[in-house]
Amino acid sequence: MLLLVAGCGFSLEPPAEMVDAPPPDVPPDIAATWTIDPSSGKGAPATAAEWTSLIAVRNLNVDPPQGLWPMQDLASGTGLIDVTGNVDLGVRNSPLFRQPVLGWTRLAVGMPDFSNREFYNNTDASLPDVATTSMTVLLVFQILDIPNPPGIRSILFGGSGIQGRRADVELDGNLRLRIGINGTYASGTVNYGSAVIPMLLKLDVTNMQQKILTSQELVQLPYVPLQGSRGLVLGGANNPSPDLRCLYMAAWYGTSAEISDADLRAMLSALGW
Repeated sequence: MLLLVAGCGFSLEPPAEMVDAPPPDVPPDIAATWTIDPSSGKGAPATAAEWTSLIAVRNLNVDPPQGLWPMQDLASGTGLIDVTGNVDLGVRNSPLFRQPVLGWTRLAVGMPDFSNREFYNNTDASLPDVATTSMTVLLVFQILDIPNPPGIRSILFGGSGIQGRRADVELDGNLRLRIGINGTYASGTVNYGSAVIPMLLKLDVTNMQQKILTSQELVQLPYVPLQGSRGLVLGGANNPSPDLRCLYMAAWYGTSAEISDADLRAMLSALGW
């Protein structure tokens, strides 16, 4: 059974969310609802409770995220609100809000190509110190106009400050994802073009892993310990941003972030990827 979630009001816009029901093999006494984008069919749980429901129904070996940014914020707000934690992301140089994405009902935030616009938080004590504490970040995004000639573009930082204190997720000169740690880089093999993709940045201190994982590839570096810093930065930072649209982000901290690659792939599958 599908249930539509709609708010009262006078907006003529189509509903932005749909709620999933238990699949046929799930006992009917299990209440399972989480937000699914009605156009793309991809999951985007909007609260910790929705994540708990998804985890239970799909039998996932993960915890609900400690940070969650649905990215449906209004431009008149102060940035991106963390609906499960305290790590709201501030704005720098006027990033874009409420941007349409082809094939999706939900809207996106973003930046134009070759800009230094960003969302960021590098002070909140709720963020893990990347030198000592693990962090995994899920970002669902699209890159629109591909730079020509291509150049390095910044997408996401875990941590903050100079090299050695952060992990960089970038678009390389061959239009492929790459991870950078302290000036050392590894690039993937997939050119995603303008497709919307889910990407996970995993900084696992306990198991000594620093990697990017998508539904199509794994990109990793030999482990290099990071120096102390806290931060999440989305968009143009060390390099300018690409023409970026971001639809959804979630983050796990500490032992909750130390998720195996198999369990991360199962989570992406449960979200429809």
